[in-house]
Amino acid sequence: MHHLKLLLFVACLPLQVFATNTTNCPPYTATNTDDASVNTVNCDFTACGGQSVATTNVACEGDQYLRLFDTTTDTELLSDDDGGDGYCSGLNNYLAPYPSSECRTLQLRQGCYSDESCSGTMRIDVRDPVHCVGNWSNFSSSCSATCGNGTQSRTFAITTPAAFGGTECDAGDGQTQSQACDTGVECPVDCVGNWSNSSCSATCGNGTQSLSFAITTPAAFGGAECNATDGQTQSQICNMGDCPAVDCVGNW
Repeated sequence: MHHLKLLLFVACLPLQVFATNTTNCPPYTATNTDDASVNTVNCDFTACGGQSVATTNVACEGDQYLRLFDTTTDTELLSDDDGGDGYCSGLNNYLAPYPSSECRTLQLRQGCYSDESCSGTMRIDVRDPVHCVGNWSNFSSSCSATCGNGTQSRTFAITTPAAFGGTECDAGDGQTQSQACDTGVECPVDCVGNWSNSSCSATCGNGTQSLSFAITTPAAFGGAECNATDGQTQSQICNMGDCPAVDCVGNW
């Protein structure tokens, strides 16, 4: 049965700076390797702690099987079965697993699935990690409000994305942040007031009643004034309905 197995170890110590290098393995032909466990064709290369290892098939035939070993400890780090049907194996962006930033010799053991025959040519790329580089813009000079309090924003732009095991930025590309801002300008306050009615001067028929205007919120900072002043009065006619009929009273 075809399978894929990954064993990952991540170095957390500071990384040294190493040049990226490429190893072109010689063309190989293999058979009866029992899933690249015996009779493999091996290709040695050097990788240092924190570097990324990727293998690329330049050419291949058959059902390939690859295993990556640390020759210092004779430990298998990674294995890959391509799944057959002429699709070649490849170990991509594998982070060198050392507990420190030392350099070691790794060995790519090239074989075939089960007892089949296969052949190929592999290229091994060892790359330094690329750390994310990005910056926050300045907060916008303008406030979202023209008076009182508002907000202003800034945007994070990534100029170099992280790659090959490099450190990601603390923010995503295009991510925004906002903060409060004060325009230093008071917003206009419009006047608020209401008319109140007094009782009618008559108990029936027509009379008069007075109206009084009371301001609850005075206009300020250029706001609109009310249509009347505080305490202003005016009168209006009121009607309390028909008065009762009065019987005629008279004498001879």
